[in-house]
Amino acid sequence: MKKKIRKRVIFVTLFIIAFAIYSYINIRGEYLQILGIGDKYVGIFRTNLKQRIYVFAISFAIIYLLSYITTAFIKKGLKKFFIDENKQMPKLPNKSISLAFATIAGIIFSEIITEKVILAFNNTPFVEAEPVFNLDIGYYIFQKPFIEAILYSFIIVMAVMCIYITTYYLICFHKFFKQGISIEILKKNIFIKQIVVIVFFIMLAIAMLAIIMVQDIVLGKFASTRNGTSLYGAGFIDVTIKKWGYIIFAIFIMICTIKALIKSKKGEYRKACNTLLEVPIYLVILFMVVFLADVIYIKPNELDKQKEYINTNIKFTKQAYGIDIDEIEIANTGTITVEDIDKNPEVIDNINIYNKSRVLSHLEEYQTNLGYYTFENTRYRIV
Repeated sequence: MKKKIRKRVIFVTLFIIAFAIYSYINIRGEYLQILGIGDKYVGIFRTNLKQRIYVFAISFAIIYLLSYITTAFIKKGLKKFFIDENKQMPKLPNKSISLAFATIAGIIFSEIITEKVILAFNNTPFVEAEPVFNLDIGYYIFQKPFIEAILYSFIIVMAVMCIYITTYYLICFHKFFKQGISIEILKKNIFIKQIVVIVFFIMLAIAMLAIIMVQDIVLGKFASTRNGTSLYGAGFIDVTIKKWGYIIFAIFIMICTIKALIKSKKGEYRKACNTLLEVPIYLVILFMVVFLADVIYIKPNELDKQKEYINTNIKFTKQAYGIDIDEIEIANTGTITVEDIDKNPEVIDNINIYNKSRVLSHLEEYQTNLGYYTFENTRYRIV
């Protein structure tokens, strides 16, 4: 017993040291990179670092508690088997595993969702709503990416918990019990209940994600002109089929999940699985309806069928971004004259003089020459 405790103490100590070294190297490297770009960005780096620490701390606390409680239920389920075998239950690991899980999850989440957290909690309304869901344009830029990230993270964490529970049981049975493990044994144990509860939460998150993702119809490509120009926004199929199809899909998921829970509680696990299989079948049917509507009704005369939606998307895009101005075509007569400049000051002021290639060439010229960094693209997350 003492040897096992010493091993866990050594494991925890080494893990903390490794985490501290990783954190120092990572933060130091980012600081030097920002310093090489310019002193004025150091303040932004510190602000972003502070936000990442907050996200790490919150993620760490949530995952630690989740892992600790999950393992406690696993140990409770295993205790019955030790009693039946007249064996003394050993001190199974919990805190050390929870620490490792929480630290790794905290690092991943702080890297993935910090930027989305900053945007979500520093949002500003556009005071312009899109016509399909009547939601403010700012929601799609600030809050929606954050909500999606949280739901995706939740689903992944729950899936990992399922794998963790199963693995914990398998290792313990292989190590401490000779008779092995079977589905009949697990049916009488808390194992099945844990998995069922986790699956329920996963399906609930998927239903919520379906509601959030249906809002993407106002951002996707819905038509193309004859010269290949893509038109973005919500089209006929998006508004009439996809919108209501995915809302019904979210409700359908919950109905199937509740039915599956009822059947699993009665011990009808095969029927419960068949009920959950109805969810992908619904998606296949929805896809076929969308495909047939597009091929049979829209494609033969696409621009005419989408004319109303094209005009609506142009109108609301102009209102949202404050570009509701008259469009003037200027003939290409060669060199621009002073008279052309005087007549079209708004056009000249809105010409984009910076692009990716210009920024990248600037970075390569002034920053790569320092001998520390090589810039292969222009993307760097500075909020």
